[in-house]
Amino acid sequence: MTAVPADAVLDVAEAIAAKGTTTVSVCIPARDEEGTIGAIVAAVGGPLVAVGLVDEVVVADDGSTDATAAEAAAAGAPVV
Repeated sequence: MTAVPADAVLDVAEAIAAKGTTTVSVCIPARDEEGTIGAIVAAVGGPLVAVGLVDEVVVADDGSTDATAAEAAAAGAPVV
């Protein structure tokens, strides 16, 4: 794997072209994050899904005892 310089600029069109027909999913692990998960799903998924670079954002709820799963689902993420 080639290291990417910290100051590298992502060429979105180039990345989308390289992605081709491959399905790309982002999986966010979460436990007891009801206060933040909605904003995280929106921040990660919104722009990346909108431009076609990511196809879905999935939240992996790791035994939360709060409303993490409900908040993630309300933000539009499937929860597993």
